[in-house]
Amino acid sequence: MDKNLHEQASDILAKVIDLPKEEALQLITEQCKGNTLLEQEVLSLYQEFTVIPHQKKENKKSQQRVVVPVKSLLEKTEILTRVSNFALSKKNGRLLLIITVLIALSILGVFIRKGVYNSIFSNVLEDRTALLNANATILYDWINNEKEKIDLYASSKAIREVALQLDSIGHLNIPEKQKDKLLLPLSVRLKEIARVLKVEDFGIIDKNTPKIILNTFSSTDSSLSFINKTQLTKEFYDYHLRLKKGETIFFKPIHNDDILYNGESIYQYSDCGVVAPIYGNNGEIISFLYYATWAQNEFSNLFKPSQYGASSQLYAIDEKGRMISESRFTKEISQVLSLDTLETITSIYYIYVQNPGVNLMQGEVPKDNKNNWNFTAPLLAISDYLENKSQPSTGQINHVYKDYRGVEVIGAYMWLNDLGIGLISEIDEKDAMEFLSKIDLLFGVLYAIIIILLFLLYHSNITIIKYNKKIIELGKLGQYHIIDKIGEGGFGEVYKAEHQLLKMPVAIKVLKKELATEEAIQRFEKEVKITSSLKHPNTIKVYDFGTSPEGNFYYVMEFIDGITLTKALEIHQPFPISRLIYVLKEVCYSLREAHQHHLVHRDIKPMNILLTQQGGAVDQVKLLDFGLVKDLEKEEQTQLHKIGGTPMYMAPERLRDPYNNDTRVDIYSLGALGLYMLSGKFLVELISQKVMSGEDTIQGNFRDKLIDRTDVPKQLKELLLSCIRFDPEKRIQSVEEMIDILEELAINYPWHKEEAEKWWKKYDVY
Repeated sequence: MDKNLHEQASDILAKVIDLPKEEALQLITEQCKGNTLLEQEVLSLYQEFTVIPHQKKENKKSQQRVVVPVKSLLEKTEILTRVSNFALSKKNGRLLLIITVLIALSILGVFIRKGVYNSIFSNVLEDRTALLNANATILYDWINNEKEKIDLYASSKAIREVALQLDSIGHLNIPEKQKDKLLLPLSVRLKEIARVLKVEDFGIIDKNTPKIILNTFSSTDSSLSFINKTQLTKEFYDYHLRLKKGETIFFKPIHNDDILYNGESIYQYSDCGVVAPIYGNNGEIISFLYYATWAQNEFSNLFKPSQYGASSQLYAIDEKGRMISESRFTKEISQVLSLDTLETITSIYYIYVQNPGVNLMQGEVPKDNKNNWNFTAPLLAISDYLENKSQPSTGQINHVYKDYRGVEVIGAYMWLNDLGIGLISEIDEKDAMEFLSKIDLLFGVLYAIIIILLFLLYHSNITIIKYNKKIIELGKLGQYHIIDKIGEGGFGEVYKAEHQLLKMPVAIKVLKKELATEEAIQRFEKEVKITSSLKHPNTIKVYDFGTSPEGNFYYVMEFIDGITLTKALEIHQPFPISRLIYVLKEVCYSLREAHQHHLVHRDIKPMNILLTQQGGAVDQVKLLDFGLVKDLEKEEQTQLHKIGGTPMYMAPERLRDPYNNDTRVDIYSLGALGLYMLSGKFLVELISQKVMSGEDTIQGNFRDKLIDRTDVPKQLKELLLSCIRFDPEKRIQSVEEMIDILEELAINYPWHKEEAEKWWKKYDVY
């Protein structure tokens, strides 16, 4: 659209708009003086601005609705003038105003800071809970893998032969020394099996009593392990009973001199491992095979991914509150807690999750005896749960508390009943609230600036009376009166307005001044020209454009009193199949005209689709925001063609090559839109959901599983899945083809006017 042509047309329109139709058409012909393009432009504008006759009462209501904002603005201006004269004319008044503003700002700052703090705190707790869930999954996966391995080893021929010979030797009525001679080759053989399987050590437990009858730890080719014939304590009895029932068990990290080896101290480490039954030739249990690993190693390593930043940590505890995985801060607190006296420094078994009352990270020494230390908040919640189930097994601590280092932290907890293990996820409050300190600094700077400005105001005779006129003018833009701001996008702001003479409601999109680069202005002009060339009733109409006195580019378009498809989906789920087909079909009608003009929309999404009741048509669909449209006939290599749009609905080829676009990118977006209407979830969310549930590929029939609803007709499902094919050649190739399928579907799934009217009456969304 040529700008000069548009201005000439607007001038002629202003002369004829109030004339009867016949006189108006005659004057248009005279004024255009044979200029066909000008006459077409004037007639087009005349048709757009000529309101279809309604009841006179409606026109009066429209006029009254326009007058109120202007009157209100004038009244507010008069009040502002009186206040400014009182508060700013004398220094005492200005001093009172300054004190009032400072107090108000201080109170506001406190509330804002508290709100920001609570928001950050809530987000941190959600992160802690997410880490707990993720680590619990990792822990269970690792344990199940270890169980599968021990079951495999226990069922192997080599292990079973060793176990059968052990069982035979156990039944021999000979001296123990002779039995030991018979056990030595079995020990050597078991140690060789462990070496081949890359297991540190194997052990075999008696089937009748919890006693180790053969172990390869510290054994040699000429000597048996000193652990052999060790009677296990009562702590292992429950495990032994479960093993006798044929269960494969995992035992959590336990210290040998406290639980496992009958009070005899072997080393300072704690072990965890798995035990499985060994079956004889007739399917009977003959003994139990186990292998253990130091908890400092593989078990503790499971939780290291949660150790990010300066203080984030996740650790495991037992029912007594002892740490059974390595602490992230073992070295920092080892000296204060005397852990450095151990042969190897470790926190497992030696640190209780209790508040020492001082900050150990700063080298402070606790004054009270360890027995007097209080439980930390997560341990107290877990203890309450274990005692009387008054607490949930998983929870968040909704306040800052001190951890086992005496440091203030934010955290959450989880108790795994079947494992007898607790997980605690924490982060230092100081690190979690690092962003808040930056906000404090920013507010401090702003507060200082405000104080300086108020000081200057106090020592001056500045008044704002002379600006009252400008305040009145703020509500005008060209020939339009601004009523209200109704939206904002990446490039511009959208206002509801009315033409000052015609009293016709319109929407005005204004380019943000801070973004008024040459590229952005080109994009705005492009959107105006392209959208104005499209006349389909499902496409938003453009009436006018121009530049404000301040240099802001704007254009005027049809005002739609309705809601976005996003809002409709929020208030109505599941979305009816018939309405989904109807909306897709109407959008396709709009796109068909655009594609016929060799234009690709490139930003189809629910926010760019409006539903409205207009001119007696219920549930009318409007496609808007052609700001990213690409003209396939004009391949200008400008920055306007860099990647833009909404990634959730963007075709894959646009990410690979933003210059290689055709109408099929809109086909992909339509498919993604259809899936969103079906589930309320983005395509990437659906794919992620399937992957998290066990699907690790997008090949084969994976795409078919994206649609879970059982009421979706096969033809519609095939259509949507065809649209989202990654290869453009395998997609539906044109909107026309989609329209044929959707029209055929609409026969069996019609969206009746009665249904639409019932929906709008029920939700009354505007």
